[in-house]
Amino acid sequence: MPPDRDFLSRVREPTNDALTRVRVRSVVHPLLWACGVVTVPLYGLAPMKAGLLQFAMLGVGSLPVLGLLVAYGYWARHDPNRLHAEDYRVSRVALDTIPDKGALDAAGAVAAVAAASPVSMAEPDSP
Repeated sequence: MPPDRDFLSRVREPTNDALTRVRVRSVVHPLLWACGVVTVPLYGLAPMKAGLLQFAMLGVGSLPVLGLLVAYGYWARHDPNRLHAEDYRVSRVALDTIPDKGALDAAGAVAAVAAASPVSMAEPDSP
């Protein structure tokens, strides 16, 4: 039985919208995607198979999870700041550049707030 075209379009549109909004936010974000794209389907299909194929699917499905754990442990030990979200790192650097509380004038304070929150202060896309 061929798939229903209406069903496929209903699934495709929200999926495309979600994928366009996704941004890499940390060093382990690509591995999280690999877990979702590889592990979930292989773990879902493995019970339908038997024997060596089932164990192979479970083994290959476990590789992204193991890679995620190893990468997280490595970055937690060597450079923990890379595990933070990208927006957090940008705002932290911007706020670290402010010397003292009383050292900014009004224009400097507005610029510091704009630099510390680039996503919320960004201009909307024009039509």
